Amino acid sequence: MKIIVAGGGTGGHIIPNIAVLNALKKQMGAQLDVLYIGSKKGMEAEMIPVMGWNFQGINCGKLRRYFSLENFLDSFRTMAGVAQSLLIIKKFKPAVIFSKGGYVSLPVAVAGGMLGVPVIIHESDVEPGLSTKISARFAKVICFSYEESRKKWGMGDKRVIVTGNPVREELAHGIAEKGWSFSGLKKGNFFIVFFGLSVV
Repeated sequence: MKIIVAGGGTGGHIIPNIAVLNALKKQMGAQLDVLYIGSKKGMEAEMIPVMGWNFQGINCGKLRRYFSLENFLDSFRTMAGVAQSLLIIKKFKPAVIFSKGGYVSLPVAVAGGMLGVPVIIHESDVEPGLSTKISARFAKVICFSYEESRKKWGMGDKRVIVTGNPVREELAHGIAEKGWSFSGLKKGNFFIVFFGLSVV
């Protein structure tokens, strides 16, 4: 089965995609044929090939909710990304496209919708981002991590399902003693771990 996976720019898009890819590989084995589409300059361009997945980079423009002269240039980059995605999708002929969000995946979702390929998008944040809102117009299924997102989106959209956030299987099999040893922290002490920070 041929699948295109799109997303990148930050680990928040790439890491969940890796979790999805690993789960698909475990389930489908050699029958799975994946092409990962991301930014030519994003961290996914380095991470994905190293993990053994086929990767193809496209041009993409950042989506901003504020005025900037870069918005003008990025609109052309996004259109170029759509054109590139159309050619890639036509050549690869995927059965489905999984888009993890972010401005990198928008051209792929748009091109997939234009070509009639089923597009599944996933949003990790409670508040759907701008690229998710635009990509949703071309999506067959819209996945959210939280029930609150469904409420914000509107309960009437039958395409919406709450799936939770994709998590790598190995995270459920950690060994506590190795963690204490690696971190150098003393067992029993109170500590806080920050995985990420978002300033609103």
